[in-house]
Amino acid sequence: METQVKISIIMVDAGFRENVYSAEHFSNQTFDDKEYEIIWVEFYDKPNIKLKNIPRLKTITLARTGKYHSSFCFNKGIEVAKGELIVIPDADLFVKPNFLETLWKNYLRYPDAVQYIYRFDEIKKGSLSNLSWEELEKKCSLINPNNYGGCLSVKKKWLIAINGYEMHPIFESGFHANGLDIYTRFKIIGLPIRWNPELKAFHIWHSSTRVNSKLYEIQKQFISYRARTLKYRAIMGINPMLNDESGYLEKFANELIKTDKKSFVLMLKKLKKGKKYFVLMLKKLKKGKKYFARKLKKLMFVVK
Repeated sequence: METQVKISIIMVDAGFRENVYSAEHFSNQTFDDKEYEIIWVEFYDKPNIKLKNIPRLKTITLARTGKYHSSFCFNKGIEVAKGELIVIPDADLFVKPNFLETLWKNYLRYPDAVQYIYRFDEIKKGSLSNLSWEELEKKCSLINPNNYGGCLSVKKKWLIAINGYEMHPIFESGFHANGLDIYTRFKIIGLPIRWNPELKAFHIWHSSTRVNSKLYEIQKQFISYRARTLKYRAIMGINPMLNDESGYLEKFANELIKTDKKSFVLMLKKLKKGKKYFVLMLKKLKKGKKYFARKLKKLMFVVK
């Protein structure tokens, strides 16, 4: 008889990962190998070459083109996942070998809770002298205690209930507030939220760590509107039959995108105007320099 998969771990990429630490650490757990699966979803068509030697890893390529949209990856992973418990970590985390074992025990105690894991970050590049657990514990800090994208753990049935991650173009960016959006929707349907005090995830500094994006701020406006309207289903989700049908959620998202494009065009115009002003100032400075040179010559003549 085939052993039933209890936990499905889903990680996503679009060819930008500098490392695959999460896949490496989740493949080395004290939890029974046959009772969990690791799914890596690549948005484009070339999965990270470092994944080749990782055991028990299932790689899915979406072979999409255009802008990266992580929700397509998350939703594909959720769709094919066999486990009753879904774990969605950042794909470059360090987790200890007893991570899944501890998480599963917590799940049995709080089966309907949405559980988040605190992510401890390397504060700046080169802070860590090595990657031992002792060094990670000592040097990594809890910079963002509300990092909803760090590591999520939730029953698959609840992800299906909200129709998965939002695939509307408003989240079409490498800098996305998907974690906050999902958290908000879980709150709307009344699920208990729990930050697990027994577990830690460690994150190594990389070039895009804690990079701010204007797109993220626009997405937060949309999430705030969703919270006020109590609409928890995705506009574009896993199952088209379960998409939000109110219409005004989609309309608001479209308006935000349109407004953002207008502000971008306006910003370009201001930059052009600024460039002209800068050129004009240079001309004046050049003219002033010539005037100063003439005055200096006259002064030298007088001194003589």
